[in-house]
Amino acid sequence: MDKTAFDKIKNFEYGGIKCRKTASWAVWDRENPENTRVIEQNLDRLKGQYVFVGLNFGGDNHHLEEDWKNFHSASAGDKRLRELFTGMEYEGAYMTDIIKNEATNNAGEIMEKIKSGALKRPVEKHIEYFIEEISLFNTENIKMFLFGRDTERVFRDYLMVNEKFLKQLKQKVTSCRGICHFSPRIPHFLLIARAQLELFQQLRTGEENHLLWNEP
Repeated sequence: MDKTAFDKIKNFEYGGIKCRKTASWAVWDRENPENTRVIEQNLDRLKGQYVFVGLNFGGDNHHLEEDWKNFHSASAGDKRLRELFTGMEYEGAYMTDIIKNEATNNAGEIMEKIKSGALKRPVEKHIEYFIEEISLFNTENIKMFLFGRDTERVFRDYLMVNEKFLKQLKQKVTSCRGICHFSPRIPHFLLIARAQLELFQQLRTGEENHLLWNEP
């Protein structure tokens, strides 16, 4: 990825927050996985044609303190991500969340907030931010992957039912598939997620602007 394209994403701002404070890339420093400076030092390894989407940030908001800190903590879940991406075609992919700047300890908590309307901003506003974020990429052939069933549910219930949102997303995304979540509570994550991604690589890619989803 060239620096101009990278900086466009890095400096994108929504709701007063820079994109680089809530998203990241699937590149890690092997000696110090929390060192996110390695990302800007390896622009040639970044792959904007692959986007992986989580539901929201788990834990506290310490990711706002450093650039690209999301998905780069010392947590067991982030360690699983490092192990998943290392050596795969998807290493260097973009990673972000559909619900921005809403840290919770578990998915159940954020889903309850969504259902009850207790988020700081309406879900629709989060989706607007997300689509603006994806529109920054200089490609119209993004392959998108959703971590976990809750992320899929939010896409189905709030994005896919909105004709405007869906049309905007399809301008950039040619396929969208759900994969296993990286939570430590999910057994055999590495085996399952690798198998899913390897299978997706083997499938035909002529499904322009067609979103594929796992069964609920």
